[in-house]
Amino acid sequence: MAWEVLLWIFSFFVTIGILALAVYQLICLSDLEFDYINPYDSSSRINAVVIPEFVIQGALCAIYLITWHWFMFLLTAPVTYFHIRLYMQRKHLIDVTEIFSLLNGEKKIRMIKIALYLTLFIIILYRLVASAVSSLIDEDDRFCCSVIRLSLNAIYLGLKTEALSSTAILLGNLLHKELTYGRLSSGESILCINGFF
Repeated sequence: MAWEVLLWIFSFFVTIGILALAVYQLICLSDLEFDYINPYDSSSRINAVVIPEFVIQGALCAIYLITWHWFMFLLTAPVTYFHIRLYMQRKHLIDVTEIFSLLNGEKKIRMIKIALYLTLFIIILYRLVASAVSSLIDEDDRFCCSVIRLSLNAIYLGLKTEALSSTAILLGNLLHKELTYGRLSSGESILCINGFF
């Protein structure tokens, strides 16, 4: 379960990165529209980050495919296909001489990408929190299951009445400590396990 938390943490930071690249490209196009920078600077800045965005987004899509996260793969696959198609047609870079005629279309493409990346970011954030919480709950369930298993072993082994009552007191104290303070130390867990065998 810990690998899933690591996957969502990695996806979280990668999505922030590609979202920042898309916003940067939109800012460059907006600056060009309002004549804050010249067409050469704008196109060179955008062209410098286009290939890294394509590669990072494609790698994220491939990671979802490899880890069998089908919904996330299907969500990122159309953008990956769009990027591959643009690259194959050699339309992925912005031409300095045609930038003003393509400005509105390029801005719309960047805004659609930003909307998709924001949706992806929200889903990843939810999945990150959900997997972290389920990972913590699984650790607590393992503790409770081990306590129940150890107490059943103690009963099954037919311990004496006083040993069984001391076992019940030890279990009650450990459960109280777990519920009150959160976690047992590793020494107490070993003491608990050794006390039953």
